[in-house]
Amino acid sequence: MAHRLFYEARYGPIEDGNQLHHRCGIPSCVNPDHLLPLSVAEHARLHWESA
Repeated sequence: MAHRLFYEARYGPIEDGNQLHHRCGIPSCVNPDHLLPLSVAEHARLHWESA
């Protein structure tokens, strides 16, 4: 996925088991400053809370 490539180019590898959360809420965004690595559980919790 493009957003993972852009994130890793700026910040380095994403830890195994982590997913990138789009803080801007735009899934197609590739700006690494808008991306936050989270565990699967944290990522699911954020999406559940925003629903």
